[in-house]
Amino acid sequence: MNFISSIGARPDAGRDPHRGRLHLSAPICEHSLVKASALMLLADMTSGIAADLDDPEHWHFTTDCSLRLNAVAPTGHVEAELRPLRRGRTTWVDEVDFFDGAGTNLGLCQIGFSVSPLLPDGPPKPDTSFVVEQLFQMDFSPLAAPLAPAAGIEVLDAAGGVLRLEIRDELRQPAGFLQGAIVTLLGEQAAIVRAETDGRPHVVVDMDMRFLVGAMVGPMQTTARPVGAPGADGGRAMAVELVDVGRDRVTTTFLVRTRPVPR
Repeated sequence: MNFISSIGARPDAGRDPHRGRLHLSAPICEHSLVKASALMLLADMTSGIAADLDDPEHWHFTTDCSLRLNAVAPTGHVEAELRPLRRGRTTWVDEVDFFDGAGTNLGLCQIGFSVSPLLPDGPPKPDTSFVVEQLFQMDFSPLAAPLAPAAGIEVLDAAGGVLRLEIRDELRQPAGFLQGAIVTLLGEQAAIVRAETDGRPHVVVDMDMRFLVGAMVGPMQTTARPVGAPGADGGRAMAVELVDVGRDRVTTTFLVRTRPVPR
């Protein structure tokens, strides 16, 4: 919990279950922009808390997530505003807008969840109200290093977008799977590392994720390949796959668009 909480996502101070807040710190930003994975954590936390408070008798597992980000350096902090799009028997979908402290729109997320009943012999589900209160009372202590190295991500082959991560308990969510923000971080970093083989720094501006199966064993390893030629702005479209090497299974696929940081 300590690593994930140090990214800075928190429930709304006014106890509105459809809002969340992200404390800004240098480790979760690159080139003055908030990393896509930190914003995904904010959206996932805000939507997940709202879902669990509304429906405590089920698990809500993230199935897909799309991010569209504006390359705007935020002021103050980041606010998340949630709008439910679907509340079905087996599927929930939310839309989350991101704003900074000055009210500037930073981007949009659409995130989907599968709804699964609690199993008698399965892991117990945490009391969401208790977890929310813990988060309210928890002091914010930012990471001591940038997000990717702090998580333990290693670059094995930049030209192939090959990154590797050993799963530690502090990176897991309550059901035992690798936390969605860390999955997102792996996809984000793989695309950036591959794009930066052109000699320029890049940031992620668009990301679409499909969570195929939970990552549990590890180590986790990515590959990234370009899709088509670079854009007029030098941006690259990338297809990224994340594999749980210990199970020999593709757990997540990503379509990512990067763009070079202006010099």
